[in-house]
Amino acid sequence: MKAKSHIFSNMRGSVGGITYSTNQYDQIIGRARTIPVQPNTNAQQEMKAAFAYYAAHWRNESGVNRANWERYANTVNFSGPLGTYQVGGRQLYCGNLAANLVAVERSGIPHSFGTTAPAGDGFVNLEKVALVDLSGPGTGFAVAITPPEGYSDCFCAIQISSPQSPTVNYYKGPFNSTLWRATEIPTYTTQLVEVPGLIEDARYFVRVHMLSPGEQAYSSSPIILSTVATVV
Repeated sequence: MKAKSHIFSNMRGSVGGITYSTNQYDQIIGRARTIPVQPNTNAQQEMKAAFAYYAAHWRNESGVNRANWERYANTVNFSGPLGTYQVGGRQLYCGNLAANLVAVERSGIPHSFGTTAPAGDGFVNLEKVALVDLSGPGTGFAVAITPPEGYSDCFCAIQISSPQSPTVNYYKGPFNSTLWRATEIPTYTTQLVEVPGLIEDARYFVRVHMLSPGEQAYSSSPIILSTVATVV
């Protein structure tokens, strides 16, 4: 904590679990200290490095490809508290490719993602995703994923929430970024991704999306499912 005068007429910082600040009327306000949203964990450093990598790549992309990313970005809708919204081509390029890079590198999968803007419109529609029981002994669940027709040798990336009460029906995050992994899905097959080692009777939310390793950087919109972990 830094006290800017000996009578504490102006205070900044934290002490004893309380963070102090001064508002526009010079009133000192104390709030319970919270964990920083950017504690600079290894997972955050990994994702930041991937963003920086593709931000540098963006500067070297041709004017045509950058224009195509702007066109594609105008067809991709995200959902937020105030409704749907869109981001710019550069943001979509860096965010999409950086997340894909981190997922496959953590999984040790040989990869070669293209940076060409997708020729189609919007996210790929990933419909065939279901939560099923584990195939062997354990506490958890499995995710059965079938890629859409026309997309061969894809990757599937999965994120898991922290354990929740079984009565919780809605979860907006955050998802555990340290568990961000990718799994290869051979052409026209259903891949079973198992998630053991969970807490029995706790509810978990699972965010799934597909990555295409081709020249064009396709990605599906995320699908969020939930289930209660059971013992098999």
